[in-house]
Amino acid sequence: RWTIQGMDKLNVLEKPAAKIQQTVVLQGEVLFPGTYTVRQGETLAELLKRAGGLTEFANPRGAIFTREALRLQEQKLLNQYAADMRAETAKKTFRADTNLSSVISDPAKTLAFVEEASRSKALGRMVVQLSRIMRDEPGADFMLEDGDFLFVPTFRNTISIMGEVQVPVTYLLDSGLNVDDYLNKAGGVKKQADADRIFVVRADGSVYKPNSGYWLVTIKKSYKLEIPLLCRLTLITAMHSALGQPQPRSCIKRVSQLMP
Repeated sequence: RWTIQGMDKLNVLEKPAAKIQQTVVLQGEVLFPGTYTVRQGETLAELLKRAGGLTEFANPRGAIFTREALRLQEQKLLNQYAADMRAETAKKTFRADTNLSSVISDPAKTLAFVEEASRSKALGRMVVQLSRIMRDEPGADFMLEDGDFLFVPTFRNTISIMGEVQVPVTYLLDSGLNVDDYLNKAGGVKKQADADRIFVVRADGSVYKPNSGYWLVTIKKSYKLEIPLLCRLTLITAMHSALGQPQPRSCIKRVSQLMP
């Protein structure tokens, strides 16, 4: 032991990890929502336990989780594609795709298209299986990072039909109906719809494309049907293909809204 004497100086050092302050935001149907300071290595399940868990009205399957690092990465990629398209526009005139009824066929329209696409803000959404995390299932939980955000919505027993249908509409879920039934409820698809590329957006943000027998697919709560135009189904692919074969702006706008 050391004896403390007059004029001695005592310094108490911090652990290296303690210097890193990370904050995570919990909103929605969490018992105690708010901004939390998390320790390095803390997981989502551990933080939710500190926050009291979820309320009785929570819909964990519809949880929205975003990560700042992913958002910055996505935004950088979007900006790079927009810059590439601006440069390409200066070199040549885009040619119309005969398979599309609405296309960008001249540099002025192309630039307007590029500017609209470049204004799309990346979300950095990451699909998480919150129900599995709450059940402590192996492999579902993960460590948190600074700037993470979780929103847990209220349970909604609905299905939305969007895109190139006669009447975009939202219905209460009827477990006896399938994809084809809901399409009929929306008046069917429009003439310009790409019926072979109908896709379903799950409540957690994940997307899947029904197989050729899509009328047999059962729709679950909070799902969303999207019937696209004759265009690519991701913003990045659509912008890339636009360098040689531009897509309608309405397509890009809809797809950008679906970016997790």
